[in-house]
Amino acid sequence: MSHAAKRRRPGSAPGDTVLRRPPSPNLSLSTIPLSTPSRCLQVSMTRRLLPMPGHLPPRVPTPPPPAPVLQSRRARVDEVPDQDDPENMDRYVQPFVDPVTGRIGDAGRPLRREQTAFDRLRDEMKRSGTSKYCPFADDEEWELAEWLTRRVNQTGTDEFLKLKSTRRQNHSFHNNRAFLKKVDALPTGPDWTCHVLTITGDKLDEDGQRMKEEVELWIRDPVECIREIIGNPAFKEHTAYAPERVYSCNPASEDDRILDESWTADEWHRLQERLARLGKHDACVSPVILATDKTKLTDFGGDKAAYPGYLGIANTGKEIRRQPSTHATLLCAYLPAAKLSCFSSDDAQSLATYRLFHACMSILLEPLIAAGTDGVEMVCADGWVRRVFPILCAYVADHPEQCLVAVCKQNRCPRCLVQHWERGENLSAPPLRSKDETLRILRDHKERKSVPEFKDQGLNAVYQPFWANLPPHRHLHLLLPRPSPPAP
Repeated sequence: MSHAAKRRRPGSAPGDTVLRRPPSPNLSLSTIPLSTPSRCLQVSMTRRLLPMPGHLPPRVPTPPPPAPVLQSRRARVDEVPDQDDPENMDRYVQPFVDPVTGRIGDAGRPLRREQTAFDRLRDEMKRSGTSKYCPFADDEEWELAEWLTRRVNQTGTDEFLKLKSTRRQNHSFHNNRAFLKKVDALPTGPDWTCHVLTITGDKLDEDGQRMKEEVELWIRDPVECIREIIGNPAFKEHTAYAPERVYSCNPASEDDRILDESWTADEWHRLQERLARLGKHDACVSPVILATDKTKLTDFGGDKAAYPGYLGIANTGKEIRRQPSTHATLLCAYLPAAKLSCFSSDDAQSLATYRLFHACMSILLEPLIAAGTDGVEMVCADGWVRRVFPILCAYVADHPEQCLVAVCKQNRCPRCLVQHWERGENLSAPPLRSKDETLRILRDHKERKSVPEFKDQGLNAVYQPFWANLPPHRHLHLLLPRPSPPAP
């Protein structure tokens, strides 16, 4: 192969080697000597089979790697549905069955249709051509008034309305006084009534007469408050008029019972059955919920205090009733928060405070006696008239006021008869206070009879408790003495 020239073919790779022989007229593939290196021939033929650089397929770009997901190292809480939550369970409703007639649907049966107070007010404003934002000029002024009422105090309201930028808006009110007049012109609920009570103490004045002190009691009619709540169209989808039993499966047992609202409890069923046996089959029970809480108005100077009372009904759902913005619980009373300095001793002053509280509550709840016995026709939120029986069924209070309601001393339990030195002990079943027994003991003590139970039960000499004349029934979560069981 000395005559062979090693040359590089154009377009070939630097490492490729091809033998080139001089031209020969008789050279063919069959005449190539067997001694020719076959590897060189195979390399040349393999190179011919590869695509040329200009005919290479387009290169597909490699996708970039995914960006790393940044995760916070802070602890987080994920919402997981609670299997034991009644809202996440299936609900199978068993309606109330009248124990006398055996029919379904008698409890809370509608009598006729009528307009609610809100509907009548709306129609009257349409007929008179009054704007729905009256007494304010337009929707913008209405939004401003709502914001001032919710977010700004009276001093801040007066300063804001006196700003030059605010006065350029030409609102219909330019100071806090004019603004409050606009607010007072809005439709209101039940009217307020003032009762003046006179307390005679045991101290003597300069003339030798027993000192007296006058206090004011501001109240609203509880029946009218109930009428406003039960007739509010905003609560139409959240109001119940009859009891029912709810289960989580069907068929169900008592272990599958769901107790999440007042109308699903047994106490409402017992009240409904009692009224049905009295011939009031269409009665709509309205369980009344009362709450009182004495509140200090000054922390570091002075001793000013307020004693508000609130009223709600268990017909509205608890999700609505516990929101202050829905106004499902109304302010119904301002009890007197008097010092009663006309008494000489702390014991006499404490006893007078007990008696004053029960006297005020008796005045406040007097309309519920007749309404809870005979019923009152009310237009409900769905536009139907029903015969409503408002019955006091719950009282929300702290421990001092629980004892005030139960006419017992504050070192005693307002529910049971456990002695004060046994409080906190793990007792199995202490006897509960009885309404009838408590009234009997108070009556005998008033008549100067020897009643050892008066001291044993830690009672105070309040001979006219406000709950004495209310319609008798078994109370639903009521922090009062329980009524005695019926005689066999």
